[in-house]
Amino acid sequence: TIEFSNTDSKDNNRELYVNGVPTGAKSKTKEHVTYSQMVDAGDIVLTAFEETASWNMLNFYKIEFSPYVVVRSGLTPGKIVTYCNSREVIKYDGATFYYISNKATDLSSIELTAVEGKLVAGYPYIAIAEKKEVRVIFGDEVQEEAKDYNGLYGVLGATVTLEDGDYIIKNNKYYRAHTDNNNTIADGRAYLRLDKIESTEFAPGETASNPAPRRITMGAGSVDTT
Repeated sequence: TIEFSNTDSKDNNRELYVNGVPTGAKSKTKEHVTYSQMVDAGDIVLTAFEETASWNMLNFYKIEFSPYVVVRSGLTPGKIVTYCNSREVIKYDGATFYYISNKATDLSSIELTAVEGKLVAGYPYIAIAEKKEVRVIFGDEVQEEAKDYNGLYGVLGATVTLEDGDYIIKNNKYYRAHTDNNNTIADGRAYLRLDKIESTEFAPGETASNPAPRRITMGAGSVDTT
């Protein structure tokens, strides 16, 4: 995250370049601008450019480097969302992540158990937002193909159109997809198949159960017709 302003006496826009690449972040004279982006480790070169010439005429007030990457934003605390990423997550902030651990016999609710460790690459999770943003630190493991786990199906890459018998999570409940409504799930999200849910004590990638699991239930809606 970089906070900067233009020191040029003329009222010219100066654009911030990071390692010679334009960022689109521009400052007029004395205007403070904050810009953030994800960069690889190594030397970082910051410069300012005008259309006809290059000038190092920016004041940098604050430069912060954080290992966290924002993966979801604009959330309301308490909102239930789904998450799937091709990279493993070794630490996260802004949400509690869950896996499906059981279902009611009449399908009126599903049981969710909190994940206490890392998020496995390629696997889907259900998350409850605690802040407006969810930030993560990625690990080294990569899995390009989306996986499913105990009735939760991840989506990576192309959007998936739901079929009869699939369920969508919406408004903190799960709804059976309306076959005439072309329900779709975007990249980085997940959907449900209730008939695939079984009782389990293990999160994806785990081989030992948690002696003090944190569990909640999520209720069913009816049919999504919106």
